[in-house]
Amino acid sequence: MTISHCLALCVQVFTALRSSQLYVPYRNSKLTQILQPSLGGDAKVGNSNSFSAGTEF
Repeated sequence: MTISHCLALCVQVFTALRSSQLYVPYRNSKLTQILQPSLGGDAKVGNSNSFSAGTEF
């Protein structure tokens, strides 16, 4: 399974949680299975990004 595929499966879980769907596809990947206790219920998720103007890709 590629990283982009795992991230796409995480997006499916986030979307299901955000829209309060009855079924949340935690079992679609090992990553979402591991993160299930952190994502469900009253858990809060934070995001931290770092950008650098001098980095060339």
